[in-house]
Amino acid sequence: MLQKPEHLLAANVALILILGLVNGGIIMINLQLEYSLPLLPILFFSSAISSMVFWMYCAHRLRINIEDHKKAAFLAATPWLALSIPTLIATTILAIIASNSTKAIGWGLITLLLLVSGALCWVIHMLIMKPKFKK
Repeated sequence: MLQKPEHLLAANVALILILGLVNGGIIMINLQLEYSLPLLPILFFSSAISSMVFWMYCAHRLRINIEDHKKAAFLAATPWLALSIPTLIATTILAIIASNSTKAIGWGLITLLLLVSGALCWVIHMLIMKPKFKK
């Protein structure tokens, strides 16, 4: 199934994209209901947690050498760190041009969530995951 850290990265990115589509659909439903449901924090948190659980399950099944373990930990954080770049740019632009500072604060919180998710993926993989090492 997933034998290399790169395969695991591709599977994790696919899961994140699927979660993004599901989140987008639920956000659109929430817009139709005039924001009557407090879904956004729950959605983002559950998406991050499910991605990390998926990563941990697959990483536990990897058979890699010790050098690839560090590479796999970096690849665990890469999608989240890459997703935080556009939100960081949006935060900066909105902080400069927005008349209402709450937009910049909202994008800043999303950026913070993505950065924390990336850091947690890396830390969990380095400290907790014990993949089977090749000899």
